[in-house]
Amino acid sequence: MSESTINLEIAQEWLVYAKDALDYAEYFFGKRPLQKEIICFFCQQSAEKILKGLLALHGICPPEIHDLMSLCDLCRPFVNEINKISKRCEKLNPYSVAPRYLKEIPIVEQQIRLALVDAREVLEFCLPFYPNDDEIKIP
Repeated sequence: MSESTINLEIAQEWLVYAKDALDYAEYFFGKRPLQKEIICFFCQQSAEKILKGLLALHGICPPEIHDLMSLCDLCRPFVNEINKISKRCEKLNPYSVAPRYLKEIPIVEQQIRLALVDAREVLEFCLPFYPNDDEIKIP
């Protein structure tokens, strides 16, 4: 198996995780009472996973970090337009750590809706960089 095949397989695993995280966020958004921190956490996770997949696709072992801005910086050499999603990543960034430590973040429903939009936009921006992205549909 070639190195590029291995990179592609690992990247596609990250892509599945990213898609699953967004699916979880959308699922929980439909439940009441709203689990605000969990929904936003899954939105952040979706962005984190798709960016780590881009790194893997280019032969870079994704670091064990959660900072979306650092991941964007690592993707910059092979994704020139990464700035198109950097603001969205910046808005999702706070949701990576606080929910892990039971720290409540003052989140209103509109912020949850925006987090869902931001996560979807990051995913949709990154999909074309994956080979065979036409086989992976985002509803």
